Amino acid sequence: MGGRHGRRAAAPHRYPGDEQFDPSGALEQLTSLLRLAIETRTRPPSANGSMPRLHPVIEVANDEWVITEGGLQSLRSGDAFAIQELFSATTEEAAGARLQGDGAVKLREA
Repeated sequence: MGGRHGRRAAAPHRYPGDEQFDPSGALEQLTSLLRLAIETRTRPPSANGSMPRLHPVIEVANDEWVITEGGLQSLRSGDAFAIQELFSATTEEAAGARLQGDGAVKLREA
């Protein structure tokens, strides 16, 4: 398989963005987020303390928040926001006001 075709196929960074693509890093992050969601969803109620059980997860938005069937739910605290709270201008503002500092930033990211 020598010749011109063999050299072209082996050329690194042939496509835009190739040098930024990090499949192992993406898989490590995915594994970490999935582990966190699974542990939070399956831990026994006695381990939750005051935290409500995690609703079925649709997407892990970041290391603090998950999008669930019911809305947004924190992985690290008892904070949760129903869908109705998030899609009304007045309740969205009030939801953000309930949190402080980094928690409010991460809520906006989610």
